[in-house]
Amino acid sequence: MRFAIQVDAKPDALTDARMLEAIASYHEELARAGVLLDANGRTGHAIIEAKSREEALEWTRRSPLPARLTTET
Repeated sequence: MRFAIQVDAKPDALTDARMLEAIASYHEELARAGVLLDANGRTGHAIIEAKSREEALEWTRRSPLPARLTTET
């Protein structure tokens, strides 16, 4: 199943170099796990392919910014 992870961040969080590095690392982790389909750290979303809603929620909890699972397709 495909899921969208939506980031709830203040605009200045997406300009902080350390935070951008953390987001990039998170996206790399998703990619290494083979679940990442699409991501854009600057607009705060990632589309993942997970076996279950529970797995998708676990990935959401790992986000360096406050995030929520917003879409299931």
